[in-house]
Amino acid sequence: MEKLLRTCPELKNVYILIRPKPTQTVSQRCELMLKNKIFSRVNSSQLSKVVPIAGDINLPGLGISDADLVEVLIPNVSIVIHSAATLKFNERLDIALNTNVRGSLRILELAKKCEKLDSIVYVSTAYVNSDLDSESRVEEKIYNKDSDPEDLEEFMEYVDSLSRDQLEMMTPKLLRGKPNSYTFTKYLAEKVMEQNKKILSISIVRPSIVIGAWKDPLPGWVEGFTGYNAVVAAIGAGAVKIFQIDVVSFFLCCLELLITNPVLQHHYVLRSNCHLNNLD
Repeated sequence: MEKLLRTCPELKNVYILIRPKPTQTVSQRCELMLKNKIFSRVNSSQLSKVVPIAGDINLPGLGISDADLVEVLIPNVSIVIHSAATLKFNERLDIALNTNVRGSLRILELAKKCEKLDSIVYVSTAYVNSDLDSESRVEEKIYNKDSDPEDLEEFMEYVDSLSRDQLEMMTPKLLRGKPNSYTFTKYLAEKVMEQNKKILSISIVRPSIVIGAWKDPLPGWVEGFTGYNAVVAAIGAGAVKIFQIDVVSFFLCCLELLITNPVLQHHYVLRSNCHLNNLD
């Protein structure tokens, strides 16, 4: 969002979906976010274009009020960037399905209502096809597998019907060869995008491991210390002094060059097309 605001002065508004908290309104959460030092190069007139929308990816209709939907989003939104997801690798399957798959379906339902929609950019993960043969080259396409659920909604309803103990016991089988609920549900979300490619212009971006920025918006900037970022921080602080790697395959993904730019560029695809990029 920082790059959009800083480099696209013609933007009219940026609408962001924010969950309200018991102690904070979405406006207060948005104001606090925009005080982050990464927005220091964005002038106030651009920052004022950020409009918080109260909602939740996990709720029917995204939890968006009728007023925001009818008066704000439907008549104004032209590009949708969908990056909301649960990132926990071993999130309980019913929760991961609701957030990553049903959440994507809810985003598509909203997008179909937007009167000025040009495109949707869906941020997936490079590991959606991690169950392929280790010698295989993962191509920029959506793979169809014999093990895919025949009816996705029926599959999700079945998972919802299981007790907690049943779900825990059956999850390895339900994942159908995927290593965890994260990669499985992100894979299914790609299938959802593919099913809508004839009526919507959709791009799918598959970033791999995301660490700190090279130099833009700030050298080393990263939000949070999840995944490899915690390792980098520990090494930098001197807490970890030895780290074994495979020098042949070790690769760091640069946030600025390999993620932000493609995400911003991918809305220039043709309608009725589903475009893919592996960023690994």
